Amino acid sequence: MSEVLVLVDHADGAVKKVALELLTAARALGEPSAVVVGTSGTAGKLKESLASYGAAKVYVAESEDAAGYLVTPKVDALATLVAKASPAAVLVAATAEGKEVSGRLAARLDSGLLIDVVGVNSDGTVEQSIFGGAFSVKAKAAKGTPIASFIGAPELLSALTDIASFSSGRVTIYSLLLVFYTAVVMVVVWICGRFRAFLERSQAPI
Repeated sequence: MSEVLVLVDHADGAVKKVALELLTAARALGEPSAVVVGTSGTAGKLKESLASYGAAKVYVAESEDAAGYLVTPKVDALATLVAKASPAAVLVAATAEGKEVSGRLAARLDSGLLIDVVGVNSDGTVEQSIFGGAFSVKAKAAKGTPIASFIGAPELLSALTDIASFSSGRVTIYSLLLVFYTAVVMVVVWICGRFRAFLERSQAPI
């Protein structure tokens, strides 16, 4: 069974929820293998949690550079593992940092990049969310090792919140414009009425 590499998001010695979701999703494609990039001693705090969510292997890339360079060490570690393990796919959380990691990795490996992925299928296709979540489509990488930028529950909720905020903002703008134009029309009507009254008085016989 082919490996599926999962880049682990972590903070303060704990695995983030989206990384656990990625490990679960990876089972549809093959054997989940977690990739932990961080400073010295980081992986030791995470291995038990990763194993409990199905990580058959835990690859560790620890160095002090991980603290100062957020993206490059992760891209380097993943690129090295892809060359050695020939995985079925690489899954990365669709955070701001994760999107940059997946984009750079796909460019370096000349592989297909799948963005806004919400589900993984056993035939190698993925489910993608498009048009702000209004539609879901199936897609598959056309070349190389598929690099999937995966939207977990927190990222999906954030995206939906942004859409709702944007829609709410548009409604507010339209409401203000309607009030403004209504006020302008009322002022114009009042001025026209006053001007008409002035003309009638000026033309009245003395």
